[in-house]
Amino acid sequence: MKNCLMKTALKLLALTITGQMVLATLPGQAQGFVNVQATISGVAASGGYDYTIQLLNTGNEDINSFWYGWTFDGNNLPSNPSNAGNSLGWDNDLDGTSIIWQNSSGTALAPNATASFTFFSTDTPTSITTDPSGGSYAYNGNFVESGDSSPQFSPVLAVPEPSALALGTTGMAGWLLFLRRKKAM
Repeated sequence: MKNCLMKTALKLLALTITGQMVLATLPGQAQGFVNVQATISGVAASGGYDYTIQLLNTGNEDINSFWYGWTFDGNNLPSNPSNAGNSLGWDNDLDGTSIIWQNSSGTALAPNATASFTFFSTDTPTSITTDPSGGSYAYNGNFVESGDSSPQFSPVLAVPEPSALALGTTGMAGWLLFLRRKKAM
């Protein structure tokens, strides 16, 4: 009886240790990970486009730096961007054909939060989002390449929604055309 209880206890202990080892390898609240989703939109401006990247932190670690247009192959934007800015109070560093935003005295991008990153470029939305142009990384460290990084990602080009005014105008024009045709009959 004692032997049977001892074997059962050892099996439970082994199972518990194995389960903890498996859980430690999975991303989750017990183990931090950096992950993001991003969209980019461009508005035509004099001589180019004003771009806005919306960066959503989908991981469980604060994000403190974001390197846009850079991969391990180097800087990847087609031309040098300018006028970088952001909604978090981070530093805006133009690095040739890429942009580094890093937190030295601003607010970290918390899990499930979104921040805006802006810049100007003479490149079209298509050229700025065609691989490898938009390849990027986000980091939980205050300086790029410090701490853990997200997997490489590229912001997805956001398609603007038609405005309510445009929809209303189109609907009204269709209604007037319908009434006019009905009167003519």
